Amino acid sequence: MKSILVQKFSGIIRSIKLTKDQSLLCIENVQEKSSIPSYSIINLKETKLLESNIVVKPSKTIVLKAIVGNLLILNEYSNGQNPDKAKAIVYDYNNKKIKWEKDDFKIIDINGKLIKSPHQYFEGRHSYWDIESGSIVESVENENPKTNKNQYFPLCYPETNEHFSQFVHFISGQKNHIPRISCEYLEINNKIIISYYYMENEALSNSLIVLDSHGQTVESINLGKNLKGIGKDTFFAIENQLIFISHKNILNIYEV
Repeated sequence: MKSILVQKFSGIIRSIKLTKDQSLLCIENVQEKSSIPSYSIINLKETKLLESNIVVKPSKTIVLKAIVGNLLILNEYSNGQNPDKAKAIVYDYNNKKIKWEKDDFKIIDINGKLIKSPHQYFEGRHSYWDIESGSIVESVENENPKTNKNQYFPLCYPETNEHFSQFVHFISGQKNHIPRISCEYLEINNKIIISYYYMENEALSNSLIVLDSHGQTVESINLGKNLKGIGKDTFFAIENQLIFISHKNILNIYEV
C-alpha cells in the first residue's frame, strides 16, 4: 500500500462527487471566512489535479449535485438550504462559463445525460432535462439505473451494535485507543480498512487503520482531532484506490 496523491485545499472540503465512469473526481470546498464554495477536478486515472479553485459564482448557497464529463451540475438555494426555492446551474469548467441556469428547478437525480426534476404542474410526476442544452426531453423510454461499478463504501457499526465490542478489543490491543460512538469497516483487495472514533485529551478524534490479510497494521492515519461530531462514509474505495479526507481539507488517495 502506498500514497499516490495528497492534495491540500483551502477552507473545508464539503463534498466529493465522481463521474459515472469514475475517471474524474470533483471536490467542493468552502472558504471559512466567505462561505463561498469552489471546485477542483482530479483525474483519477492519472491521479493529478486538472483544475483548482473554480468559483462558479460568488454565492454562499450553491451546492454541487454531480459532475458529468466537463460539466458541474449544481443547485443554488435562494433561502439558505430551503429545498423549495432552488435554481439549477450547469457550469462548463473547460470553458469557464455557465452553460445554462433555470429558476425554480430542484434537482432530484442525474441519470446519464438527463436531469430529473419535479414536474412543474403535476404533483408526483417528473420532468427530464437534457444536461447539455437545458431543454426538456418530451419522452424517456427507460430510466437506466445508476451503477457505480467497483465503488465500495464501508459498513457502519454503531456503539449499540453487538459486534462493536470486537472493534474495541482489537483496536485497543493494536493502538491503545478505545473506539467510541461508531466504526466503519471495509474489506478490499485482501486488506481490511477500519475508521474509528476515540477520545484523546478529552476531545473526539478519528483515525483510520489498514490491515493486511494476517491482521498486521500496514498503515495508520489520523483523520481529525478535536471533532464536534462524527461523519458517515469517512472513506471509500474504487478498484485499487482508497480515498479519504483528513483534517477537513486534505484529500488522500492510496493504492491498495
